[in-house]
Amino acid sequence: MSNSCFVRPGRALAALVALCALLAACAPAQRPAPAASEAGAAPASGAAAGAPASTGPSRLTIGYTVDITGAPDPFAHTGSTEYARWFHIFEPLVRYDEQAGAWAPLLAESWTTPDPTTWVFKLRPGVQFHDGTPLTADDVVFSYRRRVEDKDSKQAAVLGGVQSVEAVDAATVRITTKEPDASFLSRADTSIILSKAQYDRLGPEAAVKQPLGTGPYTFREYVPGQRLVVAKNPHYWGAPPTWDEVVFRSIPEDEARVNALLNGEVDVIANLPIQSIERVNGSGRASAVGVRGSRIMFVALNPIIEPLKSLQVRQAIAHAIDKEALIHGILQDHAYRLDGPLGPGMVGYAPDLGPRYDYDPAKAKQLLAQAGYADGFDVDFYTTVNRFPKDKEIATAIVNMLNQVGIRAKLQLPEFATYIAQFGRGEYAAYYVGRGDVTDPSEYLQQYFRTGVTKRINFSDPEVDRLLVAQARELDPAKRTALLRDAQTKILEQVPVVFLYQYQDIYGASSRVEFAPRMNEMIFAWDAKPRR
Repeated sequence: MSNSCFVRPGRALAALVALCALLAACAPAQRPAPAASEAGAAPASGAAAGAPASTGPSRLTIGYTVDITGAPDPFAHTGSTEYARWFHIFEPLVRYDEQAGAWAPLLAESWTTPDPTTWVFKLRPGVQFHDGTPLTADDVVFSYRRRVEDKDSKQAAVLGGVQSVEAVDAATVRITTKEPDASFLSRADTSIILSKAQYDRLGPEAAVKQPLGTGPYTFREYVPGQRLVVAKNPHYWGAPPTWDEVVFRSIPEDEARVNALLNGEVDVIANLPIQSIERVNGSGRASAVGVRGSRIMFVALNPIIEPLKSLQVRQAIAHAIDKEALIHGILQDHAYRLDGPLGPGMVGYAPDLGPRYDYDPAKAKQLLAQAGYADGFDVDFYTTVNRFPKDKEIATAIVNMLNQVGIRAKLQLPEFATYIAQFGRGEYAAYYVGRGDVTDPSEYLQQYFRTGVTKRINFSDPEVDRLLVAQARELDPAKRTALLRDAQTKILEQVPVVFLYQYQDIYGASSRVEFAPRMNEMIFAWDAKPRR
């Protein structure tokens, strides 16, 4: 996709014609543009003047597509939108600054690395939990251990490389890793800090139901499947929060989410449907705003059935999928093609990696025959519904593409909670998924492509393992980039997944607010300000 937000009609038409052969109906070739292009996001601006500022308490309402998995336990999920909501209540030691392109101090005011396996963090003075107790190094030690030991935690693997966490004194934490870890700050970025005193006083079962952090907002209520409500922390250590109250609503249905925006029930919505952009922009009450997202979308091929153990079969699947038809037809150019594991701006990204698997159904059939599956085979293909833009439509198209080359794929649409649990246990042979919030890629690459880290794909290759371990240990940026490049090439050769694209993340913002989206799908209350 070019820097322009407008579709290139010739390419779109060609892709659309191809897609029509697979689907009964196709999206229109022309697309209205959101307010910001891939080069970056600009604050949303409504077509009409915003409503006058309220003289009463201010409230910001944000509409997401999914509920908070595992709530109220903040460790019982691995999703970027769940992290975003919990980050209003809890805070980590550091946070990635998209504008600076680096990790910035948060609860830690500074850190040093006296040797390749040691990280020493100095805590910010004067920080208090919402109940008034001071933040200490003991809270950090407790929280890092709980992230691993919590029986419901889905995040233990993130800290799997940590050897020890120690309180040097009340304001100093020393973390020792088992090996040099070039991406450790990306793990610290998502490691929230809980109150040890609260857990000691109430016990884990009661404490987890009363979220207590140091963040700019305090927990007010959580209604499963409906909303999380947080209130301004009047004693916050940082800049005073803008909003008195923030409501995060879960609205999975696209039409309901758009109607809530246009009716003034919500101020910002995630995943504005492509077909609704023109309606929103023309409403006079809201506008669309887009940014190139960091989520890597792909088709995962888990070798739990015999055919997927064959490299030729996996290559055949890669050649059977027409990425251009998906991007220019269904997504109407609101996506950016990927032919490798990483996208622009990510550590180790290289645009010229190979091998490249272009759409070639004849070659796909030839590879299937060479693998002994000239008559095809049966496979269930799983996807979420309304978790990602057009996920059901994309998966339907992919299933039809696979059927065109003789693979008898059958679409499966489990509930989101079921999908998350089952794919995490490695129960799906083929599925559509995305890995979000990728800046430093080490954690993502190891989650999916290093032997034994997770069961999501059950992929195993000794050379890939060697390269991923080596890049994680390498603190020299140039050497690490070279190792990441080699690892990506080996992954592409083995085809454990078919890389597709990155979405243009499209949000809807009320004319009452100024809103600038982030690349990582996280919506923070401090990214939206009342329009004066």
